[in-house]
Amino acid sequence: MPNLISEGVNLMFVGMGLVFLFLALLVLLVKIMTLAVARFAPEEEMVPVAAAAAGSGQNDNLIPVITAAVHKYRGGK
Repeated sequence: MPNLISEGVNLMFVGMGLVFLFLALLVLLVKIMTLAVARFAPEEEMVPVAAAAAGSGQNDNLIPVITAAVHKYRGGK
């Protein structure tokens, strides 16, 4: 019986060790991939929405149309 318990404990430590090694390898690979993506595909600059909308003249005609649609949707006459 003690032999069976010691083999069970041994199997438990081997299994937990393998899971720990797998998770450590997974974290390492994710970090390497993050560095590779950051190096080869840098992020594009983000333009604020307010600055992008202020520069286009197409929105000047769209604002009254959206306002009228919202007013009609809310039950205005």
